[in-house]
Amino acid sequence: MTSLGYLLGLLLLAYLGTFLVGNWTIRGFGLSSNVEYVVLGFFLGPVLGILDRHALTIFDPLAHLAIGWLALLVGLNYGHNNGVHVRLRSGLLGSLIALVTFGLLFLGLWRLLPSLVPLLPQEQTVLAAGVAIACTETTHHAVRWVVERYQANGPLSRLFGEMTNVEDMVPILACAVIFAVNPIPDALLTPVPSALVSLGLGIGMGLLTTALLGREFCWDESWRLLLGASLFTIGLSVQTGMSPLTTMFVMGVTLSVFSAHRLEIVSMTAPTEGAVLLPALLVAGARLDLTSSSVVPIVALFGVLGRLVVKLLCGAGLRWLLPEARTTQPWMGLSLVAAGGFAMSVGLTFHLRFPGLLGDTVLASAAATTLLGEFIGPPSLRATLTRSGEIAGPTTTPPPQAQRS
Repeated sequence: MTSLGYLLGLLLLAYLGTFLVGNWTIRGFGLSSNVEYVVLGFFLGPVLGILDRHALTIFDPLAHLAIGWLALLVGLNYGHNNGVHVRLRSGLLGSLIALVTFGLLFLGLWRLLPSLVPLLPQEQTVLAAGVAIACTETTHHAVRWVVERYQANGPLSRLFGEMTNVEDMVPILACAVIFAVNPIPDALLTPVPSALVSLGLGIGMGLLTTALLGREFCWDESWRLLLGASLFTIGLSVQTGMSPLTTMFVMGVTLSVFSAHRLEIVSMTAPTEGAVLLPALLVAGARLDLTSSSVVPIVALFGVLGRLVVKLLCGAGLRWLLPEARTTQPWMGLSLVAAGGFAMSVGLTFHLRFPGLLGDTVLASAAATTLLGEFIGPPSLRATLTRSGEIAGPTTTPPPQAQRS
């Protein structure tokens, strides 16, 4: 297939994505993580050979753009659960769970890797951190998918929704540090301050965009300003070796905090999520390479199993700390293993930044985490909420979809 054919296919998928992901009234017919598009890309690429993995490198700039734009959307909604500010307790618990998950996974993988493959110390750190970052976050979409589909309502539903909304900060900051201490050749920034510079760039562009938007909100003018600022920020991040995931997330958070038009910006950009996410997932699946080294599936397996163990421990801690969680099952932590677009964005980011064994392993770990989390996370969350009395018991036919507010 020619590059033009690839481009037309991705554009078609982007068009379909605006309906399949953007329309909440039919969301219950798909999977909460959209991992089916990763699987589709894997079959079209490595399995059937229809999508050539090396030919897809021509779309690397578009992949960077997709990653950055999705990070911007995450930043715009950070700290808000269904339009309401996340409570301080939930925010602290979510951040703590993310920090514990990342820390334990990183330490475990860092100790394990020397027995699996000979790596330089710097490569060992990058690989352990990359897999840990990809396996840290619990996707907020899975919680919302279960809550809306089964009309769950109660303190535990709100707690899960708020905690999973703030977990992104820890892996995103970790990603900034890893990119900072591993500069690209001929980078414009020295490695020591670039982690802070990536944060400064996101804050600066967010403040600049806020100022340019002004007091009156104009739809067309706002689109031009937001797209222009995003393209500049993503391009500068990639060319200087910074993480576009970090800079765009920070830019989105800055806009959310300082712009008087946050609600209008969120409403304006929300329909683009599907148009960007689905092609990115398809490309990520097509670029999976499980045969480049025997280490790739082994490390991915350890990453997934380590995530399950750590989430179980976090769930046990929540049951001990919180009164509303004490009536749930001992394995409540499995409700936190769902992953999705963010994990795949991390995997694709590392795949583009560290080509070869490191990038292949992180991308494979992200895909394995997303696939396994899809079949464990939502059913476990549904069982947990049913046990706590926030879902009216199992039904053979789910209740009507909640309309998007």
